[in-house]
Formats: sequence, structure tokens, C-alpha cells
Amino acid sequence: MGHRPERPKEVNQMTIKAKVGDVEFILETEADVRAFLAATSNGAAMSQPGLPPETFVQKLRNFYRRLGSKPLQLAMIRALAGEPEGLLDAQLREAVSIDSNQKLGGIMGGIAKNASGVGLALEQVLVKRKLATGAYHYRLTPDMRDAVLNAKSGQ
Repeated sequence: MGHRPERPKEVNQMTIKAKVGDVEFILETEADVRAFLAATSNGAAMSQPGLPPETFVQKLRNFYRRLGSKPLQLAMIRALAGEPEGLLDAQLREAVSIDSNQKLGGIMGGIAKNASGVGLALEQVLVKRKLATGAYHYRLTPDMRDAVLNAKSGQ
């Protein structure tokens, strides 16, 4: 068994090409990806037709309160609330101190179950997008983010 030469460390670089209509974007940094997602994502709340807005907001508040006994789910929602542009899966795993996307998926499943328990779809709580790199980007809907920030400030 011979000694293997040490590989030089590679710098993680990414280039993502995205096309919206006739315009092509080249995204070279994480900041580019965040800016692109913020500019092209539809973050509008998907309130339920026929429900008064205050009822929808109350559902969001009830969902957030329900997470009080679920520390990882609560930590994930709070981490996302602190980042209006959202987080990539690796950043979200780091924020809640988990080491795999499998665990992240389990926590997301719990979030979906708790959202359903108060009559919300997961898409009314957060937006998940798969990027061309294979990574996922997560962002709270504006109404969910407001509900979290208002709850933290005691409103």
C-alpha cells in the first residue's frame, strides 16, 4: 500500500445559470442566489379563500405557539424568521445544530404536521425551493415571519 498524495483543498465555488423569461442570470455567490430568490420568489401569503385576514393570522399565531414544546421545530422557525431572504439547507442545519438533511426533513415533517393541526398548509408557513445545485432554500412566508417577530416582541 503506497502513500497517497494529499489532494489540494478545493475552494467551493458555484455558478448557477437561471433564466426568467428572456433574461439569463448568472449567480456566482451565495449573495447572488439570495438576491435572485428574493427578487423572483412569490412570498405572498396564501391565505385561505373566504377566511377573514385576522382568522388566517390567528392560525399562524396558533401554529407558532404550538411549537413551544417542539424545540427543534421552534429553533428552525426562529432561525428562518431572523433571515428575511431565507437560508440554504446547510445554513439551516448549522443554525439548529443538526448534521444531516435527513434530520432536517424529519423536522420539516413535524412542522408540516403541526401546521396541518391548526388548518394551515406548509406552503402558508414556509417556501422551499430546490436550486440547480441540488441544495434547498427555505424562507418563511411574510405573514409567518411577521407572526414570529410579533410574538417575540410580545405584540
